[in-house]
Amino acid sequence: MTRQPDILDSTLLVGFLLGIYLSWNIELSAGVPVPAAPAALAGGLLLLRHIDWIEGRHVTALLAVMLCYLLSVFSAPDFAYLTERLKGFVQVGYSIVIGYGFFLVAARYERQRLARIFLVLSLFILVGTALENYTAFKAVSDNAREYLYSFGVYGSDTRDELLYGMVRPKLFTSEPSYVTFGFALFLFGWYGFSTARYKIPAALAMLAVAYFLMRGPTLLLVPLLIAIYELLIGIRKPGAGGMASDSKRLAVMSLVSLLLVAAGIWAGSTLYAERLQAILGGSDPSFFYRAIGPALVAFDTIARYPLAGVGITGEDFIGDRVVAIYMTSPGFTPEWFAGEKTAHILTNYFWSHWIYFGLGWGLVLAAVLSYFLKTLGTPSILFCWSVWAIFGQSMGAYVSPRAWTVLFLACALAVVNERQAARAKTGPLDRGLSSARPTPVQGATHARAAF
Repeated sequence: MTRQPDILDSTLLVGFLLGIYLSWNIELSAGVPVPAAPAALAGGLLLLRHIDWIEGRHVTALLAVMLCYLLSVFSAPDFAYLTERLKGFVQVGYSIVIGYGFFLVAARYERQRLARIFLVLSLFILVGTALENYTAFKAVSDNAREYLYSFGVYGSDTRDELLYGMVRPKLFTSEPSYVTFGFALFLFGWYGFSTARYKIPAALAMLAVAYFLMRGPTLLLVPLLIAIYELLIGIRKPGAGGMASDSKRLAVMSLVSLLLVAAGIWAGSTLYAERLQAILGGSDPSFFYRAIGPALVAFDTIARYPLAGVGITGEDFIGDRVVAIYMTSPGFTPEWFAGEKTAHILTNYFWSHWIYFGLGWGLVLAAVLSYFLKTLGTPSILFCWSVWAIFGQSMGAYVSPRAWTVLFLACALAVVNERQAARAKTGPLDRGLSSARPTPVQGATHARAAF
């Protein structure tokens, strides 16, 4: 029988996810940053504990990914930026490897065990933000933040009071957007792994509570993510009545997905009316810097450097061009730009992919990363990339572990769901046989059951 994850694995898994939530970086003596250091420690230990679970085809695919990243470094223009690009190569490799460690263990869990972990983390944020908003616990969170983060601590509380009518909670993170990103990630994880019958109304109820506690627009991504899950993963559950039942389920899930998206649009236009008005009027700098600006830079970069982009972490190479694009755009706000590095204002990792690699290497890397996901057993490449792209609209830092945890979480979610769906199609005897460790002869045919 395949060995199941134990209590230490669960502890490390929680530590990894909390490390992603906090995004606390440390610097080595040489000034080299280690992003999300607690997650790196937990992910590394997960890999070391279960090195026997690593499959040769995973390693081959991962090496292919890293080779393409390395070749893209040497294909980018102007070798004066080679050192910075090599640092970016190391950082993205580090992020993908620890993310793979997370996946390797998470994909071995039963759905309900993972659902409980993600539910506890979601409730931790809900309770923590409530305490920070309404009790003296805020002083504890603020003191911890001052100690943990030497830079990047959020300082726009006045703006939040104007836009949201409150100072948004930070709950041990450096800024409010990290809290809403973490909650959205954990709530989506719970929803995807949960088998609860009434999880849709439960998820929407938690979202409603989160809105009053956090007010971050990132929360609006969750209904869209749930809709995509239902259309691409949830629909794969076998129907008891054969093809007719499956068609009925497809129709029902399509309707539910449309209603969820409509609910998200309604919430955005109602609960965030002032913010939406500012966005439509071109006077919302946060939305411009997070979504509009990076897209404009990506289109410009693809037009100028279509084959290789500017190279990974090569923002400084086009620093002057970014300034020109931003300053000629209606949504540009000069005070947000003052003193900021180019990398700090391109806060969208989806568009960063195309800025870094252009269409040429961008498509090649998307292909080899998709091959890597396929070797991990995902039944839906489209689902994994859709989740990654949607979360990318709420955060930057392409080379950070946060960006790649999103992709590996989506992959784990798809794999675990597919395994349960496959079991539902087999009889008791087949289920007993499918839990045995695969033999080398079975090869790729057993890719999904192995997890």
